[in-house]
Amino acid sequence: MSCSPQAAAFMGYEMDDLMGAPARMLFSQEDYTSWKHISRHVLDGECVLAHEVVMRRKDGQRVPIHFDLYPI
Repeated sequence: MSCSPQAAAFMGYEMDDLMGAPARMLFSQEDYTSWKHISRHVLDGECVLAHEVVMRRKDGQRVPIHFDLYPI
């Protein structure tokens, strides 16, 4: 995976920790299943607006993340 330095720091990681790592390391199994479903919509060219998932920081703390996704 890749992300901004600010996102990595917010989640408690160094950039090197996340580069190439699987995205599932940031989610519980339930939340990762939801993330995969959302990602498929974007890959199909759809926008995903005002969605929330719960992600897991490096220290284990769960944080709600609100986002919009747009295909590029």
